[in-house]
Amino acid sequence: MTVSSRFDFSRLRFAASLLGAVLCVFAFSAGRLAAQDEGTEQPDASAEKKADGAAATDLIQPKTEDVPEAATDQKAVDIVNRYIASIGGVETLKSIQDKTIKFDTTKHGQAQETVARLSLYLKRGWRVREEWDLSAFKIKDRPLKFTQVYNGVDGWVQMFGTVSRLEGRTLSIFVWDKPIDDFFCNWKDDGYSLTYVNESVLNDDPVEIIQTTDFVGRNRVRYSFSKKTGLLLKKEWREQGQKGFAKKEDFYGGYKKIPLSDDSSKWVMVALKHKILLDGEPDTDRNYFEVAFNSGLKESIFERPPGVAFAKMADALNGGAIGGFGGGAPAGGAGPAPTAPDGGGDTDGATPAAAPKKE
Repeated sequence: MTVSSRFDFSRLRFAASLLGAVLCVFAFSAGRLAAQDEGTEQPDASAEKKADGAAATDLIQPKTEDVPEAATDQKAVDIVNRYIASIGGVETLKSIQDKTIKFDTTKHGQAQETVARLSLYLKRGWRVREEWDLSAFKIKDRPLKFTQVYNGVDGWVQMFGTVSRLEGRTLSIFVWDKPIDDFFCNWKDDGYSLTYVNESVLNDDPVEIIQTTDFVGRNRVRYSFSKKTGLLLKKEWREQGQKGFAKKEDFYGGYKKIPLSDDSSKWVMVALKHKILLDGEPDTDRNYFEVAFNSGLKESIFERPPGVAFAKMADALNGGAIGGFGGGAPAGGAGPAPTAPDGGGDTDGATPAAAPKKE
C-alpha cells in the first residue's frame, strides 16, 4: 500500500520516539550472567532473614562527599574465589571467545506488563549485537523489532529497514554493561574493592554477603553467595529513581551447567531465571531459554546492518522521491531490506535471519 511521503516520515519519527520510550521502560541489561546450581528454586524476597543478630543488609545511600579508599579483606576474596570455581573456574571463563544469550523478559508496571524477547550476541573485543522483538507494540500494524550493533569502533541501530548511528551517551549506555567476562574475573583490575559484610539466610539457604565498592567509593553493590554451593543467589544495589534512590534486588535461580560448544569437557554454570524487585515489589522477570559459549560467531554480524541510512530516507521522503517504505525489517522480520534511494552503498553489513552461523 502506498501512502503519502509525509505520513510515512511521521510514522518513522513516531517509531523512533517509541523505541526510546521502550528502552527507558525496560531499563535492564543482559550482559552479566552469573552461574548457579542446576535446579535451584527461585528465592522469595520475603524469606530473607537476619541470622545471629547480624546487621540489616540494606545498603546505605551513596555518599556525595569524598571517601577514603575501601580496603579489601581476605575473607571476601575467598568467597569470590569459591564462586568463580563453582561456575567453572578462571581458565574456562577466560577461554570464552563468544557468547549467545536468548531470553524472554517481562517488565511489570502499575497498569500493564510489557513483554519482550531478546537475543544478545557477544564477542571478545567488545563486539555486541542485541536484537529486540516487542511484537506487542505495533506501528501501523507492523510489530516493533529492532537491532543494535557495535563492532568495537562504531555502532548502529536498525529499525523498519532504516539504519542510524549509535553515538555518544546512547552508545555508551548500550555497551557498558555487556562485558563477556564475569564481573568477578576482573574486579581488582577494574578498580573495585571487596568487603565482607555478614552471614544471613536467604530462602532457607545460609548465605555469605560481601560488598563491592568502586574506586570512587560511591558505587556499592552487595552480593549474597550460598554457603552450600558457593553460587551467587542475590545482587542488591541502589539506583536513582523517580522518587529518589530505590533499592533493587536481582534473585538468581534455575542454574544449569552449559558445556562450551568447542570443548564439551569445559562448562559454565548459568542462572537461567532472574527475578528483579524494586523496593520489594516485582519489577522485571527474565527467563533464559538459550545460552551458548564459543559457538563461532561471525565477525560480519557485528558490522553495519543492511538498510537505508535514516538521513537518506528522510531526504527522500521529504522530497517526494519515494512514497512508502520498502519491505525491510530487522532480523526476524519479513521481506528484504530496501534499497537506498540512490542505489548506493548503504546496504552493506549482515543480519542473520536466525541464529548467527559459525565461521
